[in-house]
Amino acid sequence: GLNCFSGCLVNFPLQSRAAKPVMGFPDESEYQGGTTSGDLVPGIFAFSNHEVYDGEWRDNKLEGRGTVSDDHRLRREENPRDEFRGTHYAGEWKQNRFDGEGSYTWASGSSYTGQWKEGKKHGKGKYVLTNTNSYEGEWVEDEMHGEGVYATRVIGKDAITSLYEGQWEHDHRAGAATTTYADGDVEVQRWEPGPLH
Repeated sequence: GLNCFSGCLVNFPLQSRAAKPVMGFPDESEYQGGTTSGDLVPGIFAFSNHEVYDGEWRDNKLEGRGTVSDDHRLRREENPRDEFRGTHYAGEWKQNRFDGEGSYTWASGSSYTGQWKEGKKHGKGKYVLTNTNSYEGEWVEDEMHGEGVYATRVIGKDAITSLYEGQWEHDHRAGAATTTYADGDVEVQRWEPGPLH
């Protein structure tokens, strides 16, 4: 999957000397782009597993702004009815990891748009699940943690059935919160840290 970047490129150093416009590798990966050491340079790396990175590089690492996505054209050509949607990330990179502002969409259709740190959701962002429920708020190392709003929706519609506004700890409701329901009822609650009920 897309999390291979921390190790994939180690085996394929891009030389800082003059190189051919396209470089091939034993596993059938390809790189096309600049090779200047120290500066941000544009380049495209097509991994043998059909992932493609198109963006900036520095010292053989994904750095700056870029996009990465699954390129499943072969899979679709072999099976035109295959509804599989690949993963996609567009945003900022640091040392081969998502870092800064960016948007990630999973094959399931779930998505996250917001801040990243060292490859994890960290800071402020919005996560939309496949069923259209969503969480918008603070994240710490891939977990809902801090102030946030969780919206529950009717599947297949945009109608919100409940809106939970409050504190989160390690992906669980915690502390004082307000839940507003579609009929207008409002419930003020205090949650002990733990799994959702």
